[in-house]
Amino acid sequence: MEAGSTVFEVKKSVRPGRALDDAVEQLGTYVRHRTEELSRRHVGVLTDGQTWILYHLQPGGELVEVNRIRMRDRRDGERLVAWLETILATRKEIAPTPREIVQRLGADSPAAQLDLADLRALYAACRGNPEVQVKRELWARLLLSALGAGFEDSDELFVTHTYLVLTAELIAHEVMGLPTDPASTDVRALLEGQQFAMSGLHGVVEADFFDWPATISQGQPVIAAIARRLSLFAWRNVEHDVLKALYESVIDADTRRRLGEYYTPDWLAEKMVAENFQDPMNQRVLDPACGSGTFLFWAVRRALQSCDSAGMDNHAAVAHVVSQIQGMDLHPVAVTLARVTYLLALTPDRLADRDELTVPVFLGDSVRWEQEDTLRSEDGITVRTTDPLEMIEDESKLHFPEGVIDEPQRFDRLVAELANKAAKRKPKTKPPSIRGLLNRHKVTGDEDRQAVEIAFKKLCRLHDSGRDHVWSYYIRNLMRPLSFMRPEGQVDLLIGNPPWLSYRSMPRNLQRTYQSLAKQRGLWAGGKVATNQDLSDLFAARSVEQYLKEGGSFAFVMPHGVLSRRQYRGFRSGDWQPGECGARAQFRAPEDLSKVKPPLFANASCVVSGTKARSARALPASAIEWTGRLSSQQLSWGDASRQLASAGRAVIAASDTHESPYRALFQQGASLVPRMLVTVEEVEGGPIGVTSGRVRVRSARSANEKPPWKSLPGLDGVVERRFVRPMHVGATILAYRARDPQLAI
Repeated sequence: MEAGSTVFEVKKSVRPGRALDDAVEQLGTYVRHRTEELSRRHVGVLTDGQTWILYHLQPGGELVEVNRIRMRDRRDGERLVAWLETILATRKEIAPTPREIVQRLGADSPAAQLDLADLRALYAACRGNPEVQVKRELWARLLLSALGAGFEDSDELFVTHTYLVLTAELIAHEVMGLPTDPASTDVRALLEGQQFAMSGLHGVVEADFFDWPATISQGQPVIAAIARRLSLFAWRNVEHDVLKALYESVIDADTRRRLGEYYTPDWLAEKMVAENFQDPMNQRVLDPACGSGTFLFWAVRRALQSCDSAGMDNHAAVAHVVSQIQGMDLHPVAVTLARVTYLLALTPDRLADRDELTVPVFLGDSVRWEQEDTLRSEDGITVRTTDPLEMIEDESKLHFPEGVIDEPQRFDRLVAELANKAAKRKPKTKPPSIRGLLNRHKVTGDEDRQAVEIAFKKLCRLHDSGRDHVWSYYIRNLMRPLSFMRPEGQVDLLIGNPPWLSYRSMPRNLQRTYQSLAKQRGLWAGGKVATNQDLSDLFAARSVEQYLKEGGSFAFVMPHGVLSRRQYRGFRSGDWQPGECGARAQFRAPEDLSKVKPPLFANASCVVSGTKARSARALPASAIEWTGRLSSQQLSWGDASRQLASAGRAVIAASDTHESPYRALFQQGASLVPRMLVTVEEVEGGPIGVTSGRVRVRSARSANEKPPWKSLPGLDGVVERRFVRPMHVGATILAYRARDPQLAI
């Protein structure tokens, strides 16, 4: 039986055995035949009426299970219907709510598991392609800087990120009513956003790290399957940052926590925007760590409301919003999601009446970790291409002079056109003249023209080696922080949620740079709290220093420790300019969110705000305390405000101002990890006991153990009694007394 692109095989039983193997082989024959006959991906479902198994056809022709569901009783009927509907994709005009997004596109959905299985097979087939290799290298380079030691350069994460980006980019096409069927649209043109470019809508979909499926012919049916499912949603009716829900569903919570990724709930972002973005007609806004674009979404919606209230026509309103509200992030997946979120916030109806524009969300290093020796030079910008070819005159670098980068929009267009021209020339031939291109983009100085011509020749050489396809995207975005630093580029409001990345989780080279930058700005506490220092304080201070006008405002979601912990003492002072660099801030009363249930993030949080000023004012010792239990984190601020209450000001004693009188009596012992290899409990020695001076012990297990240790079996053995010692830990020390100590080897 066949329905849509799904072949069903019904058997009496699907229990493991010869009968199941024969059924799978028979189903595989049907699926292979239909796939070859129609040139479209087909999948198989094998069932006995109780167990339903979904199969995926690999490139080699083997049928592999990707998902299954088992009916326990009649009440599971709705669950089965939802499972089948996700595979068959028959329902149309689905409301794009977070719940529907997660159910139909999230990691646990059978449809997403099919897509991921397809992408894994595609990547295995083309990973040796030079173009694919350079995209993978640049992806890993950026994420190591963005996420630190918690980032693991794995095929699985690269494929998962590709799935997220492809989904977001195809949603962008659907939002604007552009065709997404690869049967009628070239796959590379689709993934490079050529339809957007022809429509004069830039910076939404473009050649990036994740368009590698276009390098292989088998990518067409995979993209078609994803596009067909996305076309069933009514994307014109979005009221939240729905792509955040997709990201959090596909990237599991443990991975996001390890990478320091904490995405802000909609209600909190909406609240912060409403309280700080009070003059949308005049304030320019930047979210320097925009993530999936939650703050941008609410800022755009608020600005559009103000434009409407001011009687501004739609054409002028769109132009005003795009010029006033901008975002930046170092995570390439986040940037793509934020661009589509920005598009959803503007709405397709408003975008129908516009001039040529660029969605102002950029891939950029807001901290500018390597600004001194990698990107910025005295007379422009220089980007290393890591090109392996032996080229004359330092061919591994692309340099653009100051006179070319002074107007960011012009520079964007120039680099994009240079890359296109390099790609369209016949390989291994002499680079064509670009005089007309230089004239069109008003590159007039002789030195500037010569520098651009040299860069173009290098792009041609990179194209011939199969490594140029992503450099236009990479260069144009990485220079964006420089444009925000210029006096005319600085903004009136910084708002967002900086990355929370502990010092101990940073790679060594990042630790050295963090320590250097933090010391220069009075943020380095060092000593016993060094490993607890966090990137969030440096990120916030450096963003204020570089991108905020004098007198401008900032508001950031921060770790709760900012309010009291010793490692944030320098940040709380507001004086981040003890030397020639840095800035000064005057803080307003912070907001304590630690008592809001359920917790917003894995770690408690707060909101700090203030202004950039010539003199510093320290963070007040009392915070506005919020309490209450939310029915969901996906609420609007209007709904959340009815479930929360402000308890007024509560004094938070800083740990560096009130030292415990008992401190001198305690010291930090060894960090014993994993604990199950160290802590023990005594057990009976058996019928004949053990020899004198020895004792039988086994591992003392705890419910607090974490993977992978919790899955390891405990140890059991006999040791000399003199090696079994009492050990006190935090859990055995109470106020005014101690509990029985643990035992440790």
